[in-house]
This record gives sequence, structure tokens and C-alpha cells, in this order.
Amino acid sequence: TTIRLLKRSGFKVINEDATQLIKSEQRRARLDPSYEPCLPWVVSNLTQFQAGVLKRQLANEGRINGAPYTFLDRGHIDNLGYCRWGNIELPDGLEDAISYAGYTAVVFLDQIPQNLYRRTKGREEDYGLAIKKYEIIRSVYERTCPELGIPLYRIPFDEPISRAAQILSLLNLDEAIINRVA
Repeated sequence: TTIRLLKRSGFKVINEDATQLIKSEQRRARLDPSYEPCLPWVVSNLTQFQAGVLKRQLANEGRINGAPYTFLDRGHIDNLGYCRWGNIELPDGLEDAISYAGYTAVVFLDQIPQNLYRRTKGREEDYGLAIKKYEIIRSVYERTCPELGIPLYRIPFDEPISRAAQILSLLNLDEAIINRVA
């Protein structure tokens, strides 16, 4: 993926916290069959799940120190989009987290085409639902970033190396960094 390629190129990366929470919940349920995991595809869990994602994001983003560039595989604004999609209340602190995150730019990757879309253990929805979520999250970014004065760059679907090169170009960084690991 694009984020892995940026990481292999030496950039600081924070992996998607929702995926990490899903894996943690699934692992805990395997170890304790009586445990009811908090997973986002169980609608009644969505509020609690988003609060858990925010908690992880705040902890991980709090550890960013000194790196000139850090790439997040989903940020606080994504949480807002998922809350809008699920029609749930925002977790306590989400609006403040968005306002004070200090994001200097947002790169939004366009959705992969249907013929390449695959369900995974962390991606349970079918393509139609994935597109609905994508459209809501994209519209949230398109509204929120200008309100906060954060530049928003949309990157069309392409091979990860091309996307990574586009990101570096937008940030005026040397594309040779990516080409070394490709």
C-alpha cells in the first residue's frame, strides 16, 4: 500500500488505528470466548468503537515528535466521517482533537475500483457500502479542511508507487526517496 511504501522510504507513519483496534478485539475474543468484541460492523458497537479509535489516535499522535513529516493512515477527520455515516454521537473530545491536531496538510486517496476491492478480516463491508462510507468521509474532509485552513489534496487511484510519488511531489519532496525502495 501507499502508506507502507512511505514507511519503507523512511518516513514516520502511524498505521490505521481502527484496524489495530479490530485486530485487538478479535484477538481478545479468540482468547476469551465469553468476550463480546467491540467491532464496527456491529451497529450497536459503533459509538464505543469510534471512542476507542479516538483514544488510540490521541495516544499515537501524541508520540509524534521531531519528525519533519509524519503520515497518518486515517486521522481524526475520518472519525467524524464514520460518525456521520453511522448517524451516531461524536465521541467526547473528537471536535477538540480535530481542531488541535496540527495537521499541516491532508492527502486523501481516492477509493480503489470495484474490480480490485477485496474483503478482509478488517474490511467486512461489500463494495457498495465501502463507496457510501468513502463518499461521506470525502465530503466531511472537503468541508472540514477548508474550515480549519488545512490544504486538502486528492490523489486519484493508481499504483502505490505513483500515489507515493504524487504525495512527495505535493510536499515538494524528492521522489527519488520512493524510487530507492520500489
